[in-house]
Amino acid sequence: MSDLQNSNTGNGGDLVGTADDRGVHQEGNLSRYTTDERARLRALMGADDASDADLDVLAMVSQRSGLDPFLKQIYLVGRRTKTGGYRGEPERWETKWTVQSSIDGLREVLFRTADAKGVDCSIGRPVWFDADGSPHRFWVGDANPTACEVEVTLGGRTGYGVATWDQFCQTTKQGTPNSMWSQMGPHMLAKCAKALAIRDVCSLASGIYIDEEMQQAENRVFAEARRTDTQPKSLSRGSSGLQSAIAAPEQEAAPEWSEVGTIAAGDIERAETRSALVSVLENAKKNVGAAEYKALRTKGTQRWNELPAEDITDAEVEPESNPDA
Repeated sequence: MSDLQNSNTGNGGDLVGTADDRGVHQEGNLSRYTTDERARLRALMGADDASDADLDVLAMVSQRSGLDPFLKQIYLVGRRTKTGGYRGEPERWETKWTVQSSIDGLREVLFRTADAKGVDCSIGRPVWFDADGSPHRFWVGDANPTACEVEVTLGGRTGYGVATWDQFCQTTKQGTPNSMWSQMGPHMLAKCAKALAIRDVCSLASGIYIDEEMQQAENRVFAEARRTDTQPKSLSRGSSGLQSAIAAPEQEAAPEWSEVGTIAAGDIERAETRSALVSVLENAKKNVGAAEYKALRTKGTQRWNELPAEDITDAEVEPESNPDA
């Protein structure tokens, strides 16, 4: 039996070292969730799309760290990730699931480890730094800190976590701090620094990240969406069972083309004059549905801007973007 299993903090409800301690690593005894437990976990974490293999990974990390997913100490978070694009394979968005914890969960790993080893541990108070590198024990004012440092000790080991604003601040699509980071930026940055420091001294916390650290991953999703003009779907938030969608509209689905619409689309591409283009759109408007006609107008606008100017002012059938009107 491991040292960690022999440990018991004495807190009410703490299952450390008991038969019900589903979190502590047990050599050669990898637990797997039952069918009912998997169903409850998926509902609890908002992880309906998570595979059994994803939940098995969660079980392994839970055993190693001593955190209980049923108490929301550890959970899965799904993020839309762009994959493919190799050797002619089409690019696509897929949900990748990551094991994450709250800062409270990481502290619990540190405290349990210290208790099991019979050593002291401590988490120092955050120190923030301004743009000039000057340290501050408190952070006040409207400006954002440039960085934050936290010191953590475990037995005779000391670890440091330094989190910079540029590395960890989550931004909106417009590149500005989101609501949480704009309102509680110093606090959020301190959480990131604490998590870095805890992992620096506690091997059981290795590979476990908190949500505030991983939010910067969404900045890359926004950047990729802007670069490719492709919008990812929602993110699954395991910590609260909520699902928060990226603030961008889904692309409008292309209409199913009718035979008339298909012919009109070809005529638009072959049109050699703006007057001919107007004629094609005028005829299509009488014979296709609204969604199909809207798509044809978009094609017509592109072709219109490629053709030389003419004295045409029929706004009813002329494409929407006419620079010569």
